[in-house]
Amino acid sequence: MLRIKSQQNFWAGVLFVACGVFETTMAAQYDIGSPAAMGPGFMPVLLGITLSVIGLVILVGGLTVDGPAIEPGHWRPVVCIIAALVLFALLINKAGLAVCTFLVVMLGGIAYRGKVPWLRLSAMAVGMSVFTVVLFIYILGQPIAVWGSN
Repeated sequence: MLRIKSQQNFWAGVLFVACGVFETTMAAQYDIGSPAAMGPGFMPVLLGITLSVIGLVILVGGLTVDGPAIEPGHWRPVVCIIAALVLFALLINKAGLAVCTFLVVMLGGIAYRGKVPWLRLSAMAVGMSVFTVVLFIYILGQPIAVWGSN
């Protein structure tokens, strides 16, 4: 019977293989073509196969090389980051880019396990808000409201 020596590597390899097989299966629906005349499914199939091979290497490494066990998950960062993304998506049209960026950075700072001083986090949020407004509104000319719409 096989003994898993590295839980992290083994299950990461299983995940990679599963994603690679899924990608290859989905991409095989398109015309693959040949290396000389590639179809729209050629690169996705190639990348799916490559991901599966990398997953197999990692999986075999998990069976042969000792490694650490899987640690319990940390839910606070996951919940905060997902909440920040959902909040951004829901508020971008109503509150505007500056406010949404500020809130996303603040939630990201709360997700960090170490203590980030509120003043430093607020300064970083204001700086990122200014940066995103300058970049997306003034430099790239994106039609996004800065402070929200009426």
